[in-house]
Amino acid sequence: MNNMPAILGMDVKRTYWSAETVFATTLTSALSALGETIDLQTKPNFNPEEDEFLDRAFSSVAYQNYEVGFTIISKVWLRSGSVFLPETFWAKYALGETTGRATDGRLDSFSLVSKISTPTATEYALFNGCMVDGLTIAAAGVGKALIYTLEGRCQYVSKSATKAFTGLQTITVGADPTLPTTAYARWDGTAPQINYGAGLAAITGVIDWRLAIKNNLSPEWYKRTGADALIYPVAEFFDEGDFDCTVEITRWRRDSTHWTQKLARTTGIVLTLPINGMTWTLTGGYFPAPTAPDHKSGKDPLKETLSLKFSGLTIA
Repeated sequence: MNNMPAILGMDVKRTYWSAETVFATTLTSALSALGETIDLQTKPNFNPEEDEFLDRAFSSVAYQNYEVGFTIISKVWLRSGSVFLPETFWAKYALGETTGRATDGRLDSFSLVSKISTPTATEYALFNGCMVDGLTIAAAGVGKALIYTLEGRCQYVSKSATKAFTGLQTITVGADPTLPTTAYARWDGTAPQINYGAGLAAITGVIDWRLAIKNNLSPEWYKRTGADALIYPVAEFFDEGDFDCTVEITRWRRDSTHWTQKLARTTGIVLTLPINGMTWTLTGGYFPAPTAPDHKSGKDPLKETLSLKFSGLTIA
């Protein structure tokens, strides 16, 4: 008989979000669903600096600017009326508009609330002043769930045993949302289409695809006086850097269509991706590293990876 006590870990139960009308100021309005969280990684860095070395050991530690990042990996539900519209979050905060990349290139901020279960209780974490540094949407195969990976940066993260937080902010966050009851969004096998100048045509033999967006954020530092009257050396805002948008598609190589376009140094490529009932159209594309597909003898099927970079993106 095993009399060893059970060892239980922590588990992220849900991750919710709410819009901010002022950067890093969390509102008390009802929270919105983000998706089914697979993994949440918090990356706080308080930049410690060791001072006054005596006998080869430091005598004190001073903390510099607070940097907080996070990574969320999640599934999303199928579009379901107004209950859950993926583009409301993923597109708006990664691109600037729900219809695609904002013409002014600017991004909005949001607050994030994670609900975490421990062996004995439930805890909450509040991330305020969040902006999307990177977003990846991947389809690993036909019929498999779409996986969203969000890389975020935020001003600060607080922890509480309840929805009431004190410290930098004194606030009780809003009510949990009603979650969708629809199935997860999956890639149904609809092929991405590509236009090299003669009109859109389906890419044949697609095995998987991956869309990656990077905003290359950088912080503007300042000292914020918290609700507790303490001084917090945090980011006043995050400036958007160069917009980077890439797509990788793995396919069975059945022809030389794409290799021919790589060799021709074709530019102005247009690509469409079917994502959860919407069409994401990428424009201004080219092959930044036109690697050759494998050439080998034998009967083994050949694979080819198409790696493209784009300057524009719209959603409809």
